[in-house]
Amino acid sequence: MTSLSLYGGLPASALPDGSVLVELGDFYGGECRKLLLSLAVPGIATLGLATIADLRLTCFATQTLTTYTADVPVTVNVVPGDEAAGRVPDPAVRAERLFQDIQDAKRQASDALIEGDVERAIELLDSVASTAKEALSWAPNRNELAREILELEIYKSQSAEDANRISKRMRSSSHLRNRKRGRPDE
Repeated sequence: MTSLSLYGGLPASALPDGSVLVELGDFYGGECRKLLLSLAVPGIATLGLATIADLRLTCFATQTLTTYTADVPVTVNVVPGDEAAGRVPDPAVRAERLFQDIQDAKRQASDALIEGDVERAIELLDSVASTAKEALSWAPNRNELAREILELEIYKSQSAEDANRISKRMRSSSHLRNRKRGRPDE
């Protein structure tokens, strides 16, 4: 594997052995979280299943003072080029990536507003809102996406009026959405 991109603004550190430590934060009983990674996969000559990464999930149970670890291989099915060309990306994964792109755009637009670049902030929000609108036809999370689009439109319309307040609201929204991502009360 040559590169890794982590979505959601989670704290991550590169370790000396080449691995990456990602801090997922506290979990609650019955909770499910989403973690979106993008891995650059080098060309693989042999067809069939190939392990491209290993995820090691470690948690600490405070009640019992016990550490639990689960190792999960990340595999791909290497197929001939003509067969790969006919594959369709998973809509749930595409929608999650779009959700994360929206949160990133909010953070970038917030930074632009802090720097006094209202025009750049509006361009960022407009671009991601346009992409999100196109996704309404295929995304499995249409209601969530529609709420995000509405929020983006509000930020765009109010950015010039009160840049500092809107910058803070966007950053807060992005942080809160990613912090609660995948939790049952979502």
